[in-house]
Amino acid sequence: MVRKAILFLSKRTRVLTIRRRLFFAFLITSIIPVLLISYYSKTKYEGSLEVKLSSYSNQVVNEVTKNLNDKLMQYETLSEDIIINDEVQTGLKNFDDMSDLHKSSFLGELSNIVVSEIYNLKDLQNIHIRLPDGRTFYDLRYENYDDSQIEHIINEAEKSSKNQFWTYIDTKRGMEGLILGRQINNKENLNENLGYLLIVIDEPVFAKTVYGNIDLGSGSQLFIADDEGLVVSDWKSEYEKGTDFLDRNLTSKITTNSQSDTFEATFDGEKYLVTRAHIRTPNWYFVGMIPFEYINSESREVFKGLLIAISITIAISVSISLLIFLSIIKPMQQLVLFAQRVSIGDFKANLSDNSKDEMGKLSVSINRMVSQLKKLILKTEEDQKIKRNTELKMLQAQINPHFLFNTLNSFKWVAMLSRNKTLQNGLEALSVLLRNTIIHKDNLLTIKEEVDNLYHYGTIQKVRYGDSFSLHIDMEKDLEQYYILKFILQPIVENSIIHGTEEDINKTEINVQMKIINEKLHIVVNDNGQGFDMGALKQEKEDTKKLSGIGIDNVNERIKMNYGTEYGLTVHSEVGKGTTTTIVLPVLRQKER
Repeated sequence: MVRKAILFLSKRTRVLTIRRRLFFAFLITSIIPVLLISYYSKTKYEGSLEVKLSSYSNQVVNEVTKNLNDKLMQYETLSEDIIINDEVQTGLKNFDDMSDLHKSSFLGELSNIVVSEIYNLKDLQNIHIRLPDGRTFYDLRYENYDDSQIEHIINEAEKSSKNQFWTYIDTKRGMEGLILGRQINNKENLNENLGYLLIVIDEPVFAKTVYGNIDLGSGSQLFIADDEGLVVSDWKSEYEKGTDFLDRNLTSKITTNSQSDTFEATFDGEKYLVTRAHIRTPNWYFVGMIPFEYINSESREVFKGLLIAISITIAISVSISLLIFLSIIKPMQQLVLFAQRVSIGDFKANLSDNSKDEMGKLSVSINRMVSQLKKLILKTEEDQKIKRNTELKMLQAQINPHFLFNTLNSFKWVAMLSRNKTLQNGLEALSVLLRNTIIHKDNLLTIKEEVDNLYHYGTIQKVRYGDSFSLHIDMEKDLEQYYILKFILQPIVENSIIHGTEEDINKTEINVQMKIINEKLHIVVNDNGQGFDMGALKQEKEDTKKLSGIGIDNVNERIKMNYGTEYGLTVHSEVGKGTTTTIVLPVLRQKER
């Protein structure tokens, strides 16, 4: 089984060049194992580093979260003290009944109470109390907030089952804060709303004090987000507080209870190790994000030394392999180059390899084979000359009798009707044409003679088709004495007459243009007749009832046999638009005939 598998693989590798096989063999046996071992070591090291860093960041985030819970709980306790304070309760109930002097005195006493409560809260920004109708009852710092924000916070606090709502807020002066909103109910009648309490924390001071001294590494980010992904506080993060929402996928991972406290996440094209912890009081999440770029940078330093050792090992291996490679591939390249020269007919080349290995013996055998091949080619060329002359004579004999048969049928059809001048002209033209094609044995004519034959041919076809077509020939005067294969234009013109005039009430115009382009003679035969489907061209060629079916193929074969495959004709036709045939021939002047 193993032997069969090895044989199968050895056959499959033969689709590659020997150069590539040697290269891949070197990779598989030398470089790839070293790289795989290096990659495995690097991956294991990075994985171990990630686990340790994940554990460390998880511990740090959890410890900070405990402090956050304690800190925010202080403000909730403060809010409870203010809500149930007798002075606040009494003031809210009787505020509208107080005189201005009484209000001023009352608010002064209330400030003293509040200041004593907040003595240890260094990051407190403001305490703001409002009446149910929105009027300000008490304002510690007299900050100016957006009314729509305050209204939103009050509405959320009323809907909250815990009678509290935490979020981010900024003043019209640009000061940033975390705000706690609560409804103040009558402690003797909880269904009676006395007003609203708003406690604002200075967010930059809060962030710096609680978690600003935490460093999880270069490029790491620390921030607090609510359960909808809104960033409410940050320290060295890329988010804008109060407006930026986290990526939905990241928000889902942070807020899902079943999610591990540490996980990987990718956003903005960068991969992060994310650690989160739940802040119980406001239902927020403290998040730390460490970029994998930082994690991997540690391992890169360790592997610099390893890469140097790998590079030295590979360099030595490459040098030895290169020596062996050149000893094999160089004689093979010479052999391939020699075979390519022989394939294009250059038998003057000779292999000179006197080595004693297999390649040297192969060179000697190939030199012997090429010598025998030269002799066979010379003999084949002689045989081909004889065969070529025979085929040319057979093709010429095939065209002329078929054409004569169709022409005589046309005359027989006209003669059955009446005797007239048309028949006389046709017979005269046929006589001249037969003399120039059958009696005249030379395979080459001047272009003038070929054009004259084409005009005679047109006269003959008018016997059958009348004035249903017209023939025009356009060529430069200098071309008349150039030489051309005889009888190559008549089959093309007949093709235009048959396909162009059949079932067509309009007169078909046939134009023949001759010109020299890039030292080649270009003859274009164009008509505006019916045209035909190019897809049916094969079937048309097999139609033995029309001269065009045989003549066009034979014309193309005669041209290629006499001048080579770069010459010949092409046909393009569209139904209803006509047919264009292009013939490309070498330019034969008299001295080259």
